[in-house]
Amino acid sequence: MGWRSIHRWLGLVAGALALVLGITGALLALDSVRGAWQSPPIPDGVSVAALAQRVQASVPGLEEIRRLPSGTLVAYAFDNGQARTLRVDPSDGRVLGSYQPSLFPRWVKSLHRTLLAGDAGRIAAAIAALGMLALSVSGLILLLRRMGGWRRLAGPVRGSTAPRLHVLAGRVALAVLAISAAGGVFMSATTFGLVPIEPAQEPEVFSEPTGHDALPADRLPLLQRLSVQDLRKLDVPAADDPRDIWQVATVQGQGWVDRYSGQTVVWQSAPLAQRVYDWAQLLHTGDGAWAWALVLGAMGASIPLFWVTGLVLWRQSRRG
Repeated sequence: MGWRSIHRWLGLVAGALALVLGITGALLALDSVRGAWQSPPIPDGVSVAALAQRVQASVPGLEEIRRLPSGTLVAYAFDNGQARTLRVDPSDGRVLGSYQPSLFPRWVKSLHRTLLAGDAGRIAAAIAALGMLALSVSGLILLLRRMGGWRRLAGPVRGSTAPRLHVLAGRVALAVLAISAAGGVFMSATTFGLVPIEPAQEPEVFSEPTGHDALPADRLPLLQRLSVQDLRKLDVPAADDPRDIWQVATVQGQGWVDRYSGQTVVWQSAPLAQRVYDWAQLLHTGDGAWAWALVLGAMGASIPLFWVTGLVLWRQSRRG
């Protein structure tokens, strides 16, 4: 079976799923752009220690701080028997308002990842991502054959309307779609445990009470060295549990800090698989890089054009 047949049958079999994933992916990319534009910028040089100290001063009952992929900082607290989820300013820790994810992006994300069908939908979405990668690769090979190689790739495109549109769209979008699909395939592999990215279990560590008061966050050496821009989450020790411990997760890894001595009890560097996952997530979603998210959104929106012109080409070949 030649590349043309592979490309044609992949398009016919996986085209409908790719259409759903492309449209939902474009919507999610635009949501990433919106989130990045609405998030307060994180000043250079702000440490996790300084952030934690400031947020603790403005948020009673603080339990956790998370940095979302968009850059938004969210504080989780439990005060007077009430759970609170708040957006905070990275520069001074003040509360900007409550945080409530929009329902429509959550529904779109569920449709994109699971097709609203649970684990069976995850498998189908993973297969569709793999098919999209194969479609992109085979399409690129056919495009190079038609145009006469890389040097002539930007040359004029001849033919009727449907073939010309199919080729012109492919010339612009195929490389980006292949990169995004490859990222989606790797992320699916981690979801199903084929590529482990986290330690099998966390270490059982705790703070050692010394009879002295716990150190404030801005006096913890590990948190002083870590930048907010690299933060994933920070767990704050509970006030009613003297043995509870600081836990911080960053791009570089995660660590546990004794609340009394300030010493780093355990530090686990991020494994290679985790770093590859971070790149795969960036390339697939555009989270944290709004300019790339715009590119992904535009390329995802081009999939309906591929689908319609591909069907026209298939019908023309059937008539021939």
